[in-house]
Amino acid sequence: MKILKIITNSFYSIILPFKIYFESDFKPKLLASIFIFLFLFSIFEYIFNLNKDFGTLGVISIFLIPFFVTVCLIAKHKKNYEFVQSKFFWILSFLILLILIANDEMKISIWIARSFIPEGYRFIGYKILKQFEILIFYLIPFLLWNPLKRLQEPSRNKESMSRLEVPLSSYLFFFIPMIFVTILISFHHDFRLYYPIVPLDKPEIGYVATLQWIIAFEIFYILAFIATEWFFRGFIIREFETFLGKESILLMLPLYVSIHFGKPFLETISSMFGGFVLGILSYYTGNIRGGVFLHIGIALTMEMMGFYWIRNYT
Repeated sequence: MKILKIITNSFYSIILPFKIYFESDFKPKLLASIFIFLFLFSIFEYIFNLNKDFGTLGVISIFLIPFFVTVCLIAKHKKNYEFVQSKFFWILSFLILLILIANDEMKISIWIARSFIPEGYRFIGYKILKQFEILIFYLIPFLLWNPLKRLQEPSRNKESMSRLEVPLSSYLFFFIPMIFVTILISFHHDFRLYYPIVPLDKPEIGYVATLQWIIAFEIFYILAFIATEWFFRGFIIREFETFLGKESILLMLPLYVSIHFGKPFLETISSMFGGFVLGILSYYTGNIRGGVFLHIGIALTMEMMGFYWIRNYT
């Protein structure tokens, strides 16, 4: 009975943030319109491949179009245009969009790999540098925005609330089903083409995998996911909360989905739902530890399934 009570309490603690979200001024039409738009835009992107075939303009488009459409949808459904009249809202938006576009477009890691890393190590060097690049770029908004926001007047939109305490063990209720879903997705051909991110060997460019290189990459890969959670579920939601309250979760979604373009389509679509779930948990708990746990767990499962398919079916 004691174990059953612990399980019941854990389940209730993980469900409570969603109960509050859907019971407190919930706008189903807004949520549905954003999800439908992001789904259709994702299909459009995978057909026309703006991210890779249209240069810098394409990269800018995949971030700006979803973001501004979502801003318009939120303003329309909230029937409140006060936040779009705030110069600090647009300064923050511009800073976030600039960082995401620069991270996608500048390709600093490619230049460093080609300029300074010997040919046989260039591939793995680039892969590690790319994860390190994510760490650096996602820290920049924090360094630039903090001094700026001291000039900002307090907003009436920020909700004052006590944060919920959700034990890390409660996240297993999401983690275990997501592992099974990830394994099923791994059977798809697109998944096998993309994962593992660092393959066992790439003889055509002189790269021979070693356990040390794979472990080194996976460590930086994990650190990049921590930075990703902090940036999207931490920085973006916390700062947009000042202007939008809980709708900051929805404004984070188009940006989060956009960084998945180029990955397997099913992963991009699932990022909408995953980002939404992790956004709610972060918003009501005030921390990202659960998101970090889920994100890293799923990412490493994808890597392991990728290695599994390489070893057994190549």
